[in-house]
Amino acid sequence: MKKNPTPRPATYAIFGMMEFTVNLPVANRSMTLNFTGGHMSGYGIRPATFTTSDPILKGMIEALPDFKSGRIKRL
Repeated sequence: MKKNPTPRPATYAIFGMMEFTVNLPVANRSMTLNFTGGHMSGYGIRPATFTTSDPILKGMIEALPDFKSGRIKRL
């Protein structure tokens, strides 16, 4: 019997932001995702990122209007 493979982590980024918070509606509650780690300097820009290996959370992020419009990108 084969084991289920470990889900691969996915990193999502918001360019031009140092920090960003997304509220995901889940049933009658909301879940908060914090995109952090962004940095802007004279040497360049590092986007705010969020990493997850949860396949359900990946699907929820990819169903967001911000992802569909291109504001949130998968690296």
